[in-house]
Amino acid sequence: MKTIRLIPLLMAGLLVGLAPFIAVGETVTDAERASDPSDKKLPKGMQRYVLPLQGCAFEFVAKEGGRAQADESSSPYPYGYFSYDRYLGGRQSPSISFSCRPDTAIKVCPVEFKEYRELSAEDIRDIQMRKLGSLNSHYYTEAYISTFTGVAPPRSRILDLCMGDENHTLVTENGGIRLGADPREIWQARNKPVLPTSEEALLEVLDIIRSIRFLPADSE
Repeated sequence: MKTIRLIPLLMAGLLVGLAPFIAVGETVTDAERASDPSDKKLPKGMQRYVLPLQGCAFEFVAKEGGRAQADESSSPYPYGYFSYDRYLGGRQSPSISFSCRPDTAIKVCPVEFKEYRELSAEDIRDIQMRKLGSLNSHYYTEAYISTFTGVAPPRSRILDLCMGDENHTLVTENGGIRLGADPREIWQARNKPVLPTSEEALLEVLDIIRSIRFLPADSE
């Protein structure tokens, strides 16, 4: 079987579960909760968050009880993450890590996802990769879902995302957003449908992505 070439994108994802525990520098700041009157219109149990990344400050909506932090000391790009310290609904909610690229998304995203674009049909089959369409009507988006291959089952099912406009771009870090896990061997999953439990967090993640809005420059 051909060796999968997605080492930077996939193998780094082994750290995704560690995102809430990564040691950060002294310049880390707790992201503020947006004090917006529209909060009153949010569904029960939901909350509006702000991640004040320099050059890419943005807000989004997710379940209450999360923690959003920005690390301006990260190099070469500002970095921030959103996570939960507890289980919600019987399972761990997804952790989301973003870095900010101060450039046009339509230029940045093809470079960031070059490995995905060049995969062979065999590789695509083995990682059960699929490309998602536009996930946020306000911004250019490019996203892929794939399964780790370089570890024993269960293998994490991951969503990698790049999104933005002509001024700033967000790129998922720490290997992407974990949606679930596939307990099968590669040969057992080959040419078979993706298991629902392998993407159990997908709807929640898509809702968060759709709610993202960049803030004016004076908010950064």
